[in-house]
Amino acid sequence: MNAQHLLYEAQIGHHYGVSDEAAIASLTSVPAVALGMDHRIGYLREGYDADVVIWDSHPLALGATPIQVFIDGVPIFDEETAGKKLRAKPETERQEVPAQRKFDEMEALSGEFKSEKLDQSDFIATGIQKLYLRKEDGLESLSASGEPLTMVVREGKLICLSTACDKEIESIDKNDTPVYRLDNGHILPGLTVLSPGHGLLDIESEITTMDGIVDGNRDPTNPKHVIYAKDGLKFDGKHLERAQKAGILNLVTAPLSSGFLQGVSVAFKSGGKSVLDPDAVIQEEVTLHFALGSHSNRGSTPSISSQIATLRDILINSANDTDTVYGRAANGKIPIAIATHNKDAIAHLLKMKSEIADVAPIKLVIIGGIESYLLAKELAAAKVPVILAPWRCQPESWESRHCLPGPPIAEKTSFQILVEHDVEVALAAWDDGLITTLYWEAGWAAKGTHLEEREVVGLISTGVEKILGIEWDDKTAGGHVLFEGNPLDFGANIIAVF
Repeated sequence: MNAQHLLYEAQIGHHYGVSDEAAIASLTSVPAVALGMDHRIGYLREGYDADVVIWDSHPLALGATPIQVFIDGVPIFDEETAGKKLRAKPETERQEVPAQRKFDEMEALSGEFKSEKLDQSDFIATGIQKLYLRKEDGLESLSASGEPLTMVVREGKLICLSTACDKEIESIDKNDTPVYRLDNGHILPGLTVLSPGHGLLDIESEITTMDGIVDGNRDPTNPKHVIYAKDGLKFDGKHLERAQKAGILNLVTAPLSSGFLQGVSVAFKSGGKSVLDPDAVIQEEVTLHFALGSHSNRGSTPSISSQIATLRDILINSANDTDTVYGRAANGKIPIAIATHNKDAIAHLLKMKSEIADVAPIKLVIIGGIESYLLAKELAAAKVPVILAPWRCQPESWESRHCLPGPPIAEKTSFQILVEHDVEVALAAWDDGLITTLYWEAGWAAKGTHLEEREVVGLISTGVEKILGIEWDDKTAGGHVLFEGNPLDFGANIIAVF
């Protein structure tokens, strides 16, 4: 666990109620005392080691970055660069102690989310400042001008959003209808997240809680060997429950596999009851998934070169086939998602896409993409989108060793570079247990970019849907989530799902 991640954990702790003093002490004085070194480190005191960090914002603010670091009084970063950052106009609101989530004491003590907040059919909310709604071309952003808006939901449908909803309020039974009086209310679309295992896996270390791992030695050239995630969906377990409670209402999961051919992903509702539920499965066939790299060298594809060659043969040979998923992928009817982090693997895929374009006009998507920033110009030219998972530097293998750490060590992040080159980009969960932090990950990733907040929300909702080809018959079917506070930063609290 690196220092950046440790700070992030302290920030999250503060969001959930740890005092700012205790959160900062958890990284400074507390470990110093535990190590028996508190006589010289862990405090800013006369006579102590001059180990000092100057931050661009409050250190518990999302995405806080050091401007300068002193170790024993010696500056680590270039003085000219640090001076330029210090002279920059400060973000006043980010110098204050970040907001904390408001708690229902009984709910916090029980550790359970109030079930009545899920799938609310009737409620009234006042104090709405901003909302984002799905439209044909993405998200529409609406903001209150002056007086906050009032929202009335009846039978799960939004029937009024205005400064005056008196008539609609009168039509609702006041005795059974909750009224939420909010400070800085936000409405976001239910998130759509590409997940590593939701719906197919609950406890990674317990095989009985998962669908199972697809045999990586299966012949990938035979379309009959393609596995469909829709056939293994399970609508229970803590991961799905936690996702729904966090407003992650729509999930996309590919079959679990250790080989080159993964299979076909499915889009489904986190709150679905079973595959017999008519609203549980959004789209049975979303994307054809492959994994490229040393971790997927199996069977007839024991090398990256054999994986590229096999994929090329599959697409060319299936170009005239309309009856198989390979044919649909070869003709661009569904996307082909390749999980890889390595820049050279991505380069080979771009070259292959160009070479077979006249025969097989595929819709290529890169998933993972830690080193994709090194090919940002080429990805933009080829119109190949990237779903970053994760977007922060996580060099877990040799194939992702060129990950970009971002400020203050590097001037920019990989996400910033992709955005600057107009690469279509979205974010995904790289670990099922971290899926509920995607709101913060999106807000953090967008720091230092020109993205509007509407576009930031799209990184974890409509952007994912567009890249993967998920289409709604009814744009409201993706659901909505009501927050008090801005969920793209610390301090917001989920109020209702509808």
